[in-house]
Amino acid sequence: MRIVKISTLIAVSCAFISGATLFWVSQKVQKAERDIARLEKEKNSEEEMMRVLKAEWDYLNRPDRLETLAKEHLDYGAIDSDYILDNASLLPNKSPLYTPHYKHSQINYPKEQKLENIIENLTYEEDKQ
Repeated sequence: MRIVKISTLIAVSCAFISGATLFWVSQKVQKAERDIARLEKEKNSEEEMMRVLKAEWDYLNRPDRLETLAKEHLDYGAIDSDYILDNASLLPNKSPLYTPHYKHSQINYPKEQKLENIIENLTYEEDKQ
């Protein structure tokens, strides 16, 4: 009789441990599935946002719009023939723009500075609206 009780106790203990382990594993699986679903949703949201931003970028970079903005804000005109060289050998051998050790801060870029001011003004105008 005693042997039956010990074997019964061992069987019940194994069943209890197996049930607890099964419950723990199933909870972990359900949590992992929820995490996967959440990450998929975030990924889809990010992809949608990227598509919207790409469409907006394409819209803002339309050639006709850029041409209009360039005409409004830049003083570029037709290039005079005085600025065009017939012979490239007339160019200086060492130009600071192409020298690797030349520091960027030493070059004066009036057009780029003007472009930065235009960008700041555009940003300011968009913020006002």
